[in-house]
Amino acid sequence: MDKKDRKILVVDDEPNIVKALVFTLKKHGYETFEAIDGETALDIVQKESPDLVLLDVMIPYIDGYEVCKRIKGDPKTKQIHVIMLTATRIQTIDSDMGFECGADEYILKPFSLSDVMSRVGELLQ
Repeated sequence: MDKKDRKILVVDDEPNIVKALVFTLKKHGYETFEAIDGETALDIVQKESPDLVLLDVMIPYIDGYEVCKRIKGDPKTKQIHVIMLTATRIQTIDSDMGFECGADEYILKPFSLSDVMSRVGELLQ
């Protein structure tokens, strides 16, 4: 499958992070969608069936852990890769919770865009 056929949903309530990720992903040929909260993210997942979700932990309405659980718990969406993003300092607890809810990867903020792109590329091979 070509990159242009790959869909990635970026979920973060920080506009600058969304803008940077979307710009970089589009530059690398991915189709992107954006959400700033958990409810919108889940709606987009159902409608667009992205290949991967870049998912912030601390988002409004439904947090990233619950969004991840719902994606991975639904037979129609469980194959979607999820990379959790967080600015939390309690790394071990957060990453454990991320993996428990089904996340494929866990990236700590602030992150480098090249690191994110590397992990995206690995998961979508």
